[in-house]
Amino acid sequence: INETIFNQEKKNKTNEYYFTLEYCDMSNFAEETERINRQIDIFEGPLVKLAIFEDGKKDYLYICFHHLLVDSRSIKIIINDLNLAYTQRSLNMETKLLKKTSSYQDYALSIKKYKHMDDVLEQKEYWENIVSVMKKLKHTEINSASFKRDSFPIRLPEQINTILFTNAPKYFNCTINGLFLSMIVKSWKEVMGENELSVRLNQSGRKNFDTDIVLDRT
Repeated sequence: INETIFNQEKKNKTNEYYFTLEYCDMSNFAEETERINRQIDIFEGPLVKLAIFEDGKKDYLYICFHHLLVDSRSIKIIINDLNLAYTQRSLNMETKLLKKTSSYQDYALSIKKYKHMDDVLEQKEYWENIVSVMKKLKHTEINSASFKRDSFPIRLPEQINTILFTNAPKYFNCTINGLFLSMIVKSWKEVMGENELSVRLNQSGRKNFDTDIVLDRT
C-alpha cells in the first residue's frame, strides 16, 4: 500500500500537491498527529495529509482530511476501500475496488428536486409555526447572547454504556439519538426550570429522496 500511496502523490494543475505523505515515530504519536492536523490549510492546501507511524514492529497509517472533503459517512467508505486494497495487494491480487454508486452531485440534485414535491410543501406551514415558537423561547441565538464552551469528554462505565447503547433503545423503542435528546431536555428542565428547549442538530447521513439514486457508496 505504501507503493500505491507514493504513486498517487502527484501535483495538480496548479502545481500543488493533492496530499502529502511523511514517516513519523510512533513514540511521538500525540504530538505528531496534532502537528499534522494544524497543518491542514483550507486556503493553501493540501486538505489531505498522510503519515506512516513506525514502532519497529508494525506500521500505522494516519489520515487527516479537512471536513469539507470528508464527513463521517464518507470516511467509512474510504476506510473500507483502503482495507480492501491492502488485502488485495498483500495477496498479490489486482487492486479492484467496489463500483461507485450515485455521485454526491446527483444526491444534491435529488434533494433540490425533493424540496418542491407536494408532500414537502404540505409541511411548510407546520415547520414555519415550529420556527416561530422557537424564536420566542427565552434562550435562543436570536434573543440571547451566544457563547461557546470547550468540549469535554464524558467516560461512562462499560455496564452503563451497554445499557445506554444496547438495552435502553430496545426498551424505549427509540434510537440512541432520541434517548440523548430526552436526557438533554430533562436536564434542562431540572437546571433551568423550563419545559421548552430548541436544539440544533447536524446530520451527516444520506437520506434517500429518489428511488433512482443509490447511496451505498456516496
